[in-house]
Amino acid sequence: MKTLKLKLDYALPESNKELPEVLTCDYIISSVNMKHRDGLEGQLRRVFGRLQRKCDEAIEKKYDVLELEDSEFDLIKDCFEEAKFPPVLAKYINVLEEEIERAAKA
Repeated sequence: MKTLKLKLDYALPESNKELPEVLTCDYIISSVNMKHRDGLEGQLRRVFGRLQRKCDEAIEKKYDVLELEDSEFDLIKDCFEEAKFPPVLAKYINVLEEEIERAAKA
């Protein structure tokens, strides 16, 4: 079981304040979509479905962290290693990558 913080300090300008838990979940979902453009099958699809539900619940209930099963965390870590985010997002993606690295060591 891994714990991933959701409310990260993305240092967004005041004029563009989004809820950090929404951005975190959006970046996670986007990384999976980028790596698996052709879709998911079987167990991987079920793992991703659980992850999506956890993100939805975390946003709705404004959780500070996601409690992730090892398979869910491994999916996130694997997808972030291969996802190609637009360069304009680099400073925000780096914040989440640092949190993923922290959680991996915990």
